Amino acid sequence: MGATALQRAAAQGHTAVVEALLKAGADAALVDCDKENALHKAAAQGHAEVCRVLLQCCPAAALTLDKAGRTPAERASGAPLAALLVQARDAAAAVAAATEVAPTPVPAPAGPS
Repeated sequence: MGATALQRAAAQGHTAVVEALLKAGADAALVDCDKENALHKAAAQGHAEVCRVLLQCCPAAALTLDKAGRTPAERASGAPLAALLVQARDAAAAVAAATEVAPTPVPAPAGPS
């Protein structure tokens, strides 16, 4: 699949367009043929404000691995943006771990009465 309108706007740093697309229901979690989401695109181009908007909408996007196994933090252009994305990735991972559904214990069969 080619890039979505959201991915293109994110890559070009068009914050207002990204906000409008998200408000209209664009899915920030969608990936292209390189398995990159909009956050990967914005991070690679150094668009910090777009990254913040995307993270507010879809924090789990920070956990997505691209075709090469890289998160958006690893694609970030510049240390301050990378630090922001690492923090977001770690927070999203903690939430995912905390909300993981534990298996329901199965009661042992009743013995003879």
